[in-house]
Amino acid sequence: NTSIDIDSDKYKHFLFVAGGIGITPMRSIATAIADQKKRGRSVQLLETHWSVRDGVATAVPMSAEHGLTMYRTGGGELEPIVGGFAHKVKNGRIDVNEVVREFKEKVEKTEGKVKVAVLFCGPGAMFTPLRLACKEHSSSFVSFDLHTETFEF
Repeated sequence: NTSIDIDSDKYKHFLFVAGGIGITPMRSIATAIADQKKRGRSVQLLETHWSVRDGVATAVPMSAEHGLTMYRTGGGELEPIVGGFAHKVKNGRIDVNEVVREFKEKVEKTEGKVKVAVLFCGPGAMFTPLRLACKEHSSSFVSFDLHTETFEF
């Protein structure tokens, strides 16, 4: 779905998922949303989940507002301090089904129907499980609207 209007008030919940260099556009969008929140936009939850192979992740500045969790899939050291802020670091591949399920549990506490903007940029191999998770965890109260940008090496 390429029609997610992230600048409207339709979405108050944002889930960003990135693989490798896919963090670059996701970081820009997440930063814009976080800045809008600082200026008064009603953003209730913003999380970023980023899968990286090694410690090169430290080159991308991220702030605390990004709600970043990094997943290290390769060897090497992964520094939990990025952009001067400590972030969660997990070893192993990202389980996007678990990420979506946990996000749903957080937003189910919100009153009324919730639309979640899910934005993904990464390799195609990460896309299919994310698409299936968004479909599986959507309900009459929480719907996950997915926008994707994929790439292959």
